Amino acid sequence: IGLDETEDLKRRSYRKAGKGKLDSFSLQNLLHIIKTNDERAQVLKLHHFLSPDSNVEIIDEVLEALKENVNCQALYMQNFERGVLDRQIDSLVEVLKRGNIWCLNLGENGKVTMKRWWKFSQELKSTNITHLYISEHYIDQKLKTSLRDVIRENRKKHDRHKSIQNLCTIEKCTNMWWNPINSKELQAALSERKAAKEMEK
Repeated sequence: IGLDETEDLKRRSYRKAGKGKLDSFSLQNLLHIIKTNDERAQVLKLHHFLSPDSNVEIIDEVLEALKENVNCQALYMQNFERGVLDRQIDSLVEVLKRGNIWCLNLGENGKVTMKRWWKFSQELKSTNITHLYISEHYIDQKLKTSLRDVIRENRKKHDRHKSIQNLCTIEKCTNMWWNPINSKELQAALSERKAAKEMEK
C-alpha cells in the first residue's frame, strides 16, 4: 500500500469515527437544547454533554448551533484538547460578536497557538465578554493582563454581570478569574434586599 493510500485510509477512518460521535444521543440532545433556546443553555457547560476527546467536527457542530441561539449567557468550553484548535476560536469569535454571551471559560485548550490567543485578546473588544478564564498553563502573564484589561473595559457595556435581576444566572457563573457574584454593586443590592426583607418582618 502506498503512502498516499495510507494517508487516505487514515482520513477516511477519522471521518468515520467522527461521524459516529456526531450521531451520538448526547450531542444531538445538546444541539437541540442550544437551537431551541432551552433554559439549560443559559449557562452552557459543554463537558456535561461531551467527552474530553471530542473532535473538531463535534465542536464545529456546537459552535454552528450557537450561532442560532439567543439565550446562552455563559459558555464553558474547556478541556477539549482534540476539539478546540485555532479554527474553532475563529468560529467562537463569530458567536461572541453576536453579544449574547458575557461569561466564558476556555480552560485547558492547549492546541490553540499563542498567536491565536493574542488575536483573540483584541477581538474580545468587539464582544460583551466581561468574565473569562483561560488556563495560565497556556498563556503568559502579559497576555493574561491584556485579556483582563479588555474584559474590565467591557463591563461598561452592559449590566447583566451585576444585575440582581440576573442573579439566577450569575450564581452559576463560577470558575472565572473573577466571579461575577463578587461584584460590589451586586453585593450592595443583595444587602439592600436582605435589609428590606428584615424590615418587613
